[in-house]
Parts: sequence; structure tokens; C-alpha cells
Amino acid sequence: MRRAGAWQVACVAAAVLCAGNFARGQTIDDDVMVYGKVKRPPVLTLDPFEGEISLTNAYENSNSDTQKSSSAQFEQRLKLGTGGGVISKNAIAWKGSITLGLREEWNSTTGSETQSSWGVLHEYDLDLSLFPNSMLPSSYWARRGENYINRSFAALLRQEQTSYGAQVSWPNMTLPMYLRVYHVETVQQELNGTNPFTLSQDTVEYHTETMIGDRQKLSLDYQLTTGETNGAGEAEELGSQHLMVNHTLNIDPEGRYTLTSRLDYSQETGFINYDRLRIDEQLTLRHTDRFETYYNYSADYQSYPTSETLTNSLTGGFTHRLYESLTTSGRVGYSTTERSSGGASDLATAYLNFAYAKKVPLGRLGAFLELGYATGTTGETGTAQEVIGDTETFNDPLPIVLTERGVNGSTVEVFNATGTKKYVENIDYRVRQFSDRVEIERILGGDISPNETVRLNYDIDPLPGYTQTTSTFGFGARYTFKEGPLENLALYASYRQQDQSISTTDPDRLQPDDSQTTLAGAEYEFWKLTLTTEAENRDSTLSPYKALRFSARYVDRLGPRSRLSINATQLFLQYPDEDAEAQYTQLSGRFDYDFTREVRMSVWAATRLNEDSRFGDTLAFEEQAEIRWRHRQTEITGAVRHTYVTSSSSGDSTSFLFLLTITRRF
Repeated sequence: MRRAGAWQVACVAAAVLCAGNFARGQTIDDDVMVYGKVKRPPVLTLDPFEGEISLTNAYENSNSDTQKSSSAQFEQRLKLGTGGGVISKNAIAWKGSITLGLREEWNSTTGSETQSSWGVLHEYDLDLSLFPNSMLPSSYWARRGENYINRSFAALLRQEQTSYGAQVSWPNMTLPMYLRVYHVETVQQELNGTNPFTLSQDTVEYHTETMIGDRQKLSLDYQLTTGETNGAGEAEELGSQHLMVNHTLNIDPEGRYTLTSRLDYSQETGFINYDRLRIDEQLTLRHTDRFETYYNYSADYQSYPTSETLTNSLTGGFTHRLYESLTTSGRVGYSTTERSSGGASDLATAYLNFAYAKKVPLGRLGAFLELGYATGTTGETGTAQEVIGDTETFNDPLPIVLTERGVNGSTVEVFNATGTKKYVENIDYRVRQFSDRVEIERILGGDISPNETVRLNYDIDPLPGYTQTTSTFGFGARYTFKEGPLENLALYASYRQQDQSISTTDPDRLQPDDSQTTLAGAEYEFWKLTLTTEAENRDSTLSPYKALRFSARYVDRLGPRSRLSINATQLFLQYPDEDAEAQYTQLSGRFDYDFTREVRMSVWAATRLNEDSRFGDTLAFEEQAEIRWRHRQTEITGAVRHTYVTSSSSGDSTSFLFLLTITRRF
């Protein structure tokens, strides 16, 4: 074999060097080589700037029986934003905007002179990402913004919110996790500076999960929050922590038999004070595609400022599906509860349900049959029992009803869902005590929103020991037409019966509640309308009532430029034992119209009438109109809003708002 000459070796070496340089040049996006040199990208890249100039004028006038106030504001803002990267956007990427401006205010209230002030306003929105595609990506943010909050039948709120934080992640295939730390500060008040509310919180969050072999999954979540709040003149230090550990084991390779374990620990301090530790174990056995059973054990320990409670529960159940039409389910359970204040209890329950669904001529038929039985004994309680952080939801327009025996209405306190804001009785809500229940009513024009979820604190008065047995029986059916002249019509009816017996040393305080409840209704969708009517009659030894419900919804696109929606609901209630009646009527509508592609208008209105022979009447109106004009980079928005509430128990209140914003983007 002939040996390569020196010139051949030199040619090969030169080719390798050239290829290396060429490959090196290709690693840099769009690099250009000139005579063997690489044009390197800049270390710092900067995206084109974007900005806007805006002018906002707001005027609000609010009147009530006790105070009259007016507020005017004029704001001028300049906003600039950009983004970019360092080395490359795969290394360090950032984007942000900053807003600076001036605000002038004029406020006046009854009995005082008009006060004027001015100040500097600032907003920002900054995001930074470090090595997003690496094994340890991290992100950082800082934000501050202002916005307005519309409250149902109430004056506008101005909200300022500041937040900053960081997150570090480890996207490992075996043990992914992240750590997030952030601070949030919220300030809310009406435009005239009244009704202030502040909340400041620091939070740490951690999450991780892993697969143990092919059949086990383990996850852990932890959150720690500290802070303080101040509203309605009441300040409170807040704190909470929550730890949740979940473990899932697929016993067999197909995943038909599953064991799920959960440990849930939570603690809160502040308005709501408690420690809670709950352990759940559930074994689910899917014997066939149509039959499965489950077995559950739970231990629930709760510690309150003056009492402790421990509940142990065992539950077993099954579900059987016969073809596609009949589903049978049942469960049995037994639980014991120990209380430091006395009143230890035990409860045994059983439940059986048959659900039938079948395609029938012209539609579909659904029916159910249910049977229930419960028996238990509760010992005498020597002192009042605390209930802390009970979660309830308003079903507007109805009040929240607490039916637990012995609830003391004078001890009820209401908070928002996170427990950070305390609502004010007789301003945001009112409490009514009855012999067999406690009702919590949302006041129109208050801070509580329609259908809001809230948390409650209250006491249960000492009760004598008793043994209670309850049996239930119910059945019902629903027929839905899917074709023919009655297409989309649904008819339904149900009957439920409860028989209860109580053995106690004080039968005057603890009375059984025997009831029979019948319900019948219809739903019909045709054209652009949805109509619902429903009648309910509850014949009860403690709290009988009759209810008649109507609702209608109309949605229509009147043309290529207009849309209309109208909602109407009405509820009639009768309370025979109290010789009382109540009526709730609500009507709302929205109309949107596009004059051109640049000019759009929206009009929204609502009215609410509550009539109650026991507690008086309330009438509320709310109207709002907005017009928006946008041409290229210029936008002008004008809005007017009016609210009016008159109540026989809390007097009259009204508010008027005018808002004009002019924005120019560049």
C-alpha cells in the first residue's frame, strides 16, 4: 500500500479544520463568515419599544341616608415596554413594562369641605427567565397594577395590587419539583377613600412527585403563608400552612385494584383558628368492567382554641352497572366522634340507590330509587361547641341555612373563602334565628358577591344527650324529548320522605323532623328561549314550605353586528307555620352592538326585588353603558354606571359613576 504523501496529510488536516470552523459558524443563528471569521451575536438584545399614553377621568357620586359623598379623579399615564435577552433568549430572557403618571383627586363628604390632593402613580410588569431549557430553570417577576372592581348594586372599588416572587424548578424525569416564593399586597377602597381594605401576604410553595417502580406514585405539596389584614377598622395577623401527601399503589399490573393513601395537615391562625390532621386510606377493587367495590378508613383530628375533636370513620360501598341502563350503588358506614367538651357520638349509616337511564321512543328516560337509614347516639355536651371555618355557598337569592341542632345565631361570623376578610353584620349580611334553623342573608349592595363561597364561625349551644334514628325513601323520573314536536322538552318529578325519631331527656329542645317533599318541573329549549318552571312542596313537622320557581333565558344574535341576552327568574315561597310569604324577582339583560369595526357599544341592566312579609322589602337597580372607539393605535372608552338600593330595613343608597379613558399606543 502506498503511503500518503505530506501534501495529502496537509490537505486532510486543512479540510478537517475548515469543516470544524463551518460547523462552529452554524451553531450561531444566522452568523456570517467572512474569510474564516464568525460574526458573533450581541451579548444583549433589545426588542423594539412599545408604549402608550392614556388619560382617565372618573367621577362618582354616592348617597345614603347617613352620608353623601362625591369623588373626582384625573390621571395621566405613560407606559413603556420592551424585552430581550442576554447572550440568547435560551439563556436569559426578560420582558417588562413600566407606567408612570400623575393623579389628581377631589373628595367631599357630608359636613366637610372639599379636599384635593395629587400624587405620583406607578405600575410595572417585569418578568425574568434564567436558562429555561436547562436542568435548573428559574423565573422571577415583579408586578404592580391598578384596576376597578364592579360590585353588584354597590359603588365601584379601586384596587391596587403589588406582587413579586421567584420560582426555581428541577424538571427531572425521576423526581421533578419546584419551589415558589412570592409576596402579594392588596389595597381596596371606594373612589372617595371610604371602606378601605388591605391585605399583605408572604407565601412559600413546594411540590414534588415521583414514580416508585411502575405501580406506585408519590406526591407532596406544601404551602406556608403569613400576613396581615385590615378591614372595617379591624386588623388581624394571619397565618396558614398546608401539607398534603398522596400515595397511589396499583396492586395488579392492569390497575384494577388500587390503594390510595392521603395525609392532609392544615393550620390557620387569625380570624379562623384551627389545626387539622386527616388521614385517608381507600382500597378500590374493580372486579369486572361493570362491578367495583371500595373500602375507606379515615381519621380526622381537629383542634380549636377551646376544644378538640377526633372522628374515626369506616365506609364500604359498591357500584354495579347492568348493561348501559341500570346502575346500582350502595354504601354502609360507621363513625365515632370524641369531643373534649363532651358529647361523644357514634353513627351508623346505610344507603342504596338505583339509577335507570334508557333510550325510549322520542327521547330518553331517567329514573331513580333511593333508600337510606341512619342511627346514632350523642352524649350530653356540658359546654358550647365551636365550629370554625365551616364552608358554605350562597345560592342567590336564597340565604344560607344552618340546620344543625343548637346553632347560636348570635355567634355567627362570616369571612371570605380564604379567611382573609371579615364581613360586617347588618352591612354585608344579616343573621336570623329560628327555632329549628339559622338563616344568613346576603345584603344587596354589600361586599358579598352573588353565589359567593364563604366561611363561617359559630357556636353550638350545650345540648342534652339523645339517640336519633332517621330513615329516608325517595324516587323520581325525568323524560327528555330528543325528537318530534316537543324536542328539547324535559319533564321531571320526584318524591322524598324522611321519618325521624329522637329519644332524649329534653324533648322540647330536640324534636324529630318528619317530612314529605314533592317536586315537579319542566325545562324547554326552543327557538332562542330556555324556560324552566318548578313547584316544590315540603310538608315537615319543623319547617314546612312551598316553593314555586320560574326562569327564562333569551339569547339572540339579532344581526351580524348585534347580540342580545335577557335573563329572568322568580321565586315564590310560603311558610305555613309562620304565616309568612317571600318573593324574589330578578331581571337582567345585555345588548352589544357594533356600529362599525371601530365603534362598539354595550348596555347592561339588572333589577332585583326581594319581598318578605317577615323582614320587609328590598328593591335594587343597576344600569351600565359603555362605548368604545378604536382606530389604529388610538382608543377612547366611555362608561356610565348607576346603582340604586332601597330597603325597609337598611334605608336607601345610590351611586353614579362616569368614566372616560383616552389611550394612544405607539
